[in-house]
Amino acid sequence: MKHARTLQRLLLPLMLSVLSACGGGSNDTASGKSTQPVAPPAPTISYDLRAAVLQLYGKPHSWDLKGTLCCAGGTLTGNLSLQARPADNGSLTIGGENVTGVDITLQLIFPGTPVSTSTQHLWYTSKGQQMMANGLSDTRIEVTTSQGSLPTSAVPGDSGSNGETSTYAQYPSAPLLASTTSYRWELKKDSDARVLMCLNSVETPDAQFAGSNPALAAKTTSSYCYGLNPDSSLTGYLSISKHGYTNLGYDLSTQ
Repeated sequence: MKHARTLQRLLLPLMLSVLSACGGGSNDTASGKSTQPVAPPAPTISYDLRAAVLQLYGKPHSWDLKGTLCCAGGTLTGNLSLQARPADNGSLTIGGENVTGVDITLQLIFPGTPVSTSTQHLWYTSKGQQMMANGLSDTRIEVTTSQGSLPTSAVPGDSGSNGETSTYAQYPSAPLLASTTSYRWELKKDSDARVLMCLNSVETPDAQFAGSNPALAAKTTSSYCYGLNPDSSLTGYLSISKHGYTNLGYDLSTQ
């Protein structure tokens, strides 16, 4: 009997060590360390923003939007549409680069006010870079002064320059500089975990052109955010935000 107890005392530590090596016991409560397998991190998906912008400009699109107008009650509705336009049979060049055209039309409807419709004629390169835009109003034209670069591989949290432009007001004597605009791209996730490609801009009026009018001198910020699928194609989601003097502006999105 004594020999049996002695053998038991010798074998018990050995059995415990074998069990520990084989994973016996799911948690080491003494050390607080778990021996459960840890799932590998999810692979990071990168997005091709250049391809996304070329798809945006190169195909017809239409979004019905709903949102709010700053400092006014009621619901603001609208529609943004993009329609490719011929670029003089592909022979049009700006700054030594071949460009393609797209018409961008934004319509805004607010109860009790006339329907607001504006169309911008935008010309862009094979890399998705804006080169010129007109139709901002009857007397204005926007030209690129420096090009940015749309990435072919970006992850949420990335951002960068998307170029700068100058807008000129046409007058009988000579064009006058009205404003300069800096553009940026941004890839982010919203509160619903949607991946959004945002094309943002800040327009700064020229001090001489604006004069002493604070409304004309105020900066205007704009953001157009398009939902992206993992393959960088457009999901159909869009949100628009534009604000200027005393935060006047609007916020719209697809519902």
